[in-house]
Amino acid sequence: EDEDEDEDEDEDGGSVGLAMQTGRKEILEYFHYAAGMDKLKRPKPTTAVFGNWGILQTIKRMNDATDEVDITVRLFIGRKATGSVPEIPLSAKDPEDAIHEQWVKLCTEFRRPATVLLFHLTNHYALVFALREWVTETGEEVRQVLTTRRGQRPTVWLEWSECREIMCKSIGYKIMSIRRHD
Repeated sequence: EDEDEDEDEDEDGGSVGLAMQTGRKEILEYFHYAAGMDKLKRPKPTTAVFGNWGILQTIKRMNDATDEVDITVRLFIGRKATGSVPEIPLSAKDPEDAIHEQWVKLCTEFRRPATVLLFHLTNHYALVFALREWVTETGEEVRQVLTTRRGQRPTVWLEWSECREIMCKSIGYKIMSIRRHD
């Protein structure tokens, strides 16, 4: 036998190169998450390492770990994506009557007892602190969401149209509904 050929095979007769290729993805993923965990511990932490799936899995794990926690979380409103279908799907092409109905459903969910809305907006997660709407003297409907673009204090009234634009821009940007059950 040629010695060079033996070097390329592992004990099971498989290719060592293939095993390394297969493990490469897992190693890169490990370092990605390790770096992400480091970013969470900084004086100014960032949640860039995980998306909505991280919130969904964490709450599921909390529920599974103890009977004292009974919380549900669901993707409430945003764009549809494979494996990520919100209760209220949005599209940039929604007609005005659909946009109005989405607003009504958002207001209804906001008023549910023991419920918080978590908005994943541009590179940030923030609570929805309040909703408001009125009609101007010219008959224009104004709908706004009190949230924040930075930090966690309520600092900005975003127009509902801007919230929709943010969520329509990326499949990751959604509003989640988190509810505690008694």
